[in-house]
Amino acid sequence: MGRCLPLFLLALAAFAAEDPAQLNKQARALAAKGEHRAAIAVYRRVLAFHEAAGEQFQQAIILNNIGSSYWSLGDNTPALDYYQ
Repeated sequence: MGRCLPLFLLALAAFAAEDPAQLNKQARALAAKGEHRAAIAVYRRVLAFHEAAGEQFQQAIILNNIGSSYWSLGDNTPALDYYQ
């Protein structure tokens, strides 16, 4: 149990050090290059920030972007899930 807290704090520090605006920019660039699976992974990290901050409008934008990436991959079922 004593090792869990330092690992948690390390993970929390890494999470806090990331800039959601830069991550979003990175995800958009990946999507524009057709690297949709990588873009989805980055969008999910951005989404976590907006969920933690309770920013519903930003969450909606990111969810739409994830849906668009899935749609571009031809994965229509998860795309529709994210569009909802």
